[in-house]
Amino acid sequence: MNASIRSYELPLPGLREDNPRDFLAALGLLRLVAYQWPESFPKLSWSEEKGLPTLSLASTLPDDWGKDLWRLLLEWKVSECNPFGHGKIEMIAPEAFRLLLSSESKRSPVHARFYPALSAQIPHDQMGRRSEFIIESASRSVLNGINSLLGLKLTVIDVAGDFAGTGSRYEVANTSRWNPAEFQSAAYMAPDPEKTNLRDHRSLNVFALLGLTFYPAVDTSRGRRTAGMSRAGGGLCFSWPTWACPLTAEELASLLHHPSIHSGMADAAELKGIGVFQVWRSRKFKQNGENLYFSKAKPSF
Repeated sequence: MNASIRSYELPLPGLREDNPRDFLAALGLLRLVAYQWPESFPKLSWSEEKGLPTLSLASTLPDDWGKDLWRLLLEWKVSECNPFGHGKIEMIAPEAFRLLLSSESKRSPVHARFYPALSAQIPHDQMGRRSEFIIESASRSVLNGINSLLGLKLTVIDVAGDFAGTGSRYEVANTSRWNPAEFQSAAYMAPDPEKTNLRDHRSLNVFALLGLTFYPAVDTSRGRRTAGMSRAGGGLCFSWPTWACPLTAEELASLLHHPSIHSGMADAAELKGIGVFQVWRSRKFKQNGENLYFSKAKPSF
């Protein structure tokens, strides 16, 4: 950024660097702010000392920026091009995405990134349709869960409070299970955890799904894989970096998929050379051979 341009900072203390859901929510916020207020030229960075993110801006956002973004999402929900209105992701036909992407009047630039990323989560393999990143099942539909979290058109929640960690918590269901807090062992609970919904800052789950726009699928020698997912941790895991230098969405698109971040043997010196001070890894695992979750993240070095 030009030194003559004043920089404003928006701290996001409600997010943790070691929580995959929070990391994706930070990416989703960056994407949406860049779309809604391009003149703010938002950049994202993380504090090495506190592990908390900050948006750096060339101009201040409106006082009610969180409510404005939520209203935008509600407008999309009731529009002909509702990105969250397709039911179960694993059952969406590719033609549905193709039709939406072919009409510029029905989509925004965010839609143009979101639909291919969502479609990339349902590649075909010998086991049928599956997703590496999004956890669904016979009884779980993530997009239906997002529609439920958005609520009614007139219901505007405290998005800014959620990102600040001061917002109210609500029961959430049908999430992508990117928040490790969703795994609750039955050994430590009186009721059956299957019948106990997590109370969470609900807008963070919506923004996390928008963070998926940074993670398309790529073709590899072993078939189609989602960028960001690898077996660097001994099993299928999501790896992400934290960095101190504020970066735009376009700059992050390159950094997030740097091979060193997804290598089984993280080289601290090499990573620091590209501005990364830590790489976090969250493993995708099954509880009792059935329900999938993402584990608490661990630093790679």
